[in-house]
Amino acid sequence: MIQIRPATKSEIPTISNIAATAFWNHPDVVRYYPKRGKHPQAFVHGYERVLEEHLYSSGARLLIAIHVPDGPTNENATKSIVGFAAWQRYGDSDCAEEWKKRSWSTRLFSALLTVRNFATIDRSYLGPLQRWELHRKSTETEEEIGDVQVKETEDHWCLHVLAVQPEWQHKGVGTALLDWGVKEAMREEVPLLLWASVVVEGFYRAHRFTHVKKVSRNGEDIDYLMAKLPTKVGDTDVEGENAVAGAEITEDDISTR
Repeated sequence: MIQIRPATKSEIPTISNIAATAFWNHPDVVRYYPKRGKHPQAFVHGYERVLEEHLYSSGARLLIAIHVPDGPTNENATKSIVGFAAWQRYGDSDCAEEWKKRSWSTRLFSALLTVRNFATIDRSYLGPLQRWELHRKSTETEEEIGDVQVKETEDHWCLHVLAVQPEWQHKGVGTALLDWGVKEAMREEVPLLLWASVVVEGFYRAHRFTHVKKVSRNGEDIDYLMAKLPTKVGDTDVEGENAVAGAEITEDDISTR
């Protein structure tokens, strides 16, 4: 069974390793982190910093997927984290403001994390001159596609990142993590937006996401802004390998704070 619940700070190193493994050969990672092979720990620590900052950000929810072995309930059963999703609620509605509530101490800690991340040097990342040279040789364009008109400034849920351990991909884990946000967006009757690379665009299209715009670099499509508009709760069924069997969502733990 797959259980979905909020991540804790102590679990960030584990999910950072999942992210680093899942995205190791992603086109943008290959492009911007050419030294990750020489400095693998720096690459992982980069995810740790970003995910820790997200954990304390306004309107953010960091969820993990845990594999719970089938069979009789056993407190000593081995449970393992097999994926995660970073969600965030945007907008000025009363509902959005509820999601964005934070204590003053959390706000202060979040600001300190932002400063820390800005000042930290990632040895696996391109240096300033390399980045400038790369962008100088690149031409990026945006083009609206499809019939859906959705603005990123509107009230909406956003999926920033979703990652699953390679050995658990195509087993319903990604769908279980995605399903939480889809149901929440449908319940609140707001769009759900995400940026998908050409590598995973088909996964979201299979879950009835629609193209809004595409980004091309040097004439080659690289990213798509995709959206799922409010319809009705439960309109998330997908056949085949992405179908979820036995996913449990601990709703009490994912309430607003």
